[in-house]
Amino acid sequence: MAESSTNDESGYDERSLALVKQLIHEKSSPLFAYRPDGTLVYVNAAYDELFADRWPDGTLGKKVTELEPEKEELLHEMVEANLARKPGDDDLIIESPSINAAGEPRWFEWRCMQAFNDDDEVELIIAMSRDLTEQRLAEFRSQRVAERLEESNRDLLEFAQVASHDLQEPLRKVTAFSGRLEAKVDGKLDEQGQDYLRRMNSAVHRMQNLIDDLLTFARVTTRGTAMVNAPLREIIERVLSDLEVAIDESGAEIDLGRMPTLPVDSSQMAQLFQNLIGNALKFRREDVAPKISISARHVLPKNFGSDEPPKGWYDISIVDNGIGFEEEYVTKIFAPFQRLHGRSEYAGTGVGLSVCRRIAERHQGAIVASSGEGEGATFVVRLPTAHLDAVPIGADALDIDHSALDLAHTVIDTQAA
Repeated sequence: MAESSTNDESGYDERSLALVKQLIHEKSSPLFAYRPDGTLVYVNAAYDELFADRWPDGTLGKKVTELEPEKEELLHEMVEANLARKPGDDDLIIESPSINAAGEPRWFEWRCMQAFNDDDEVELIIAMSRDLTEQRLAEFRSQRVAERLEESNRDLLEFAQVASHDLQEPLRKVTAFSGRLEAKVDGKLDEQGQDYLRRMNSAVHRMQNLIDDLLTFARVTTRGTAMVNAPLREIIERVLSDLEVAIDESGAEIDLGRMPTLPVDSSQMAQLFQNLIGNALKFRREDVAPKISISARHVLPKNFGSDEPPKGWYDISIVDNGIGFEEEYVTKIFAPFQRLHGRSEYAGTGVGLSVCRRIAERHQGAIVASSGEGEGATFVVRLPTAHLDAVPIGADALDIDHSALDLAHTVIDTQAA
């Protein structure tokens, strides 16, 4: 009976070992093992499939350094790096692109482990892979987007420089000669002629305001300063001091609640609050004193480890009792030069809220609005408690071989395009 039990147990172990070997061989990710001289002594089906177009008879027994001629130098470096490992070293992680049997570029992370002999020399290297193609393609696309954005910002800065000189110079001449003409014909023009002069001066003044506001819009990104921790209450109090005359004339009541200290560009944040509070004072109901409430609420992320700020954000709300606007305009009002009222009713160019949106986005935040006609308006500025550029990358970030990256740009560009 004892002998039978042993045989059963032995048979079970053999079947288990055979099953493990089968699972490894059929594993969807490539896996291989090679000797110090680079000769492949084991490959699974996925590894052979990766090179099926080049090596239809299989890769077993081939030299790992000969499988991909375009990567020969990198493969030699990989072998040398593995042979230099010592017992107790962490697994060696190497990233490398390859082209599969279908001719598609793929990007793999190879995790290499070593088996040592009694002299602590490497006698076998085992490597298993993880397909990082989608992740790397997303990163390359993001890099391209960032590059295009940088080009766009340069173009915007160049435009701002042109606008600040070339576009304003003709306006200054029109203004100067208009003043001379007005002085020369003083008292000699009829009512229609005087109306023409007033309209011309008004148009020039409006054009000057449009250029100034456009420059402000363009410079949000190109002329921003570094983010530093600053108390928002002090920034808002300075804005309220600047708006003191308008507040007194309108009889406005301002309720300023507790405010956080956040990493911001203080100058731009002051501009944002000045635009929002200034709008609340301007778009007030007739014969009704403005009431403006400014408050802050800390919001924690719902999913830790997601794209949300790791420490959450603050929602800064500016609520007024003014004329409001119809709900259909909640997104349109942030477009440049979008006006809901005629120039004769309310002054302005329609750029102020666009500037607010760009400032919020530059701070890695957002701004939203809600309202109903005649019901006042609410603007919420969402700002992260920590600027994401300051959040350190995890210690497990991979070191990418630069020669492999150069090759990756060549083989992956085909798919990314």
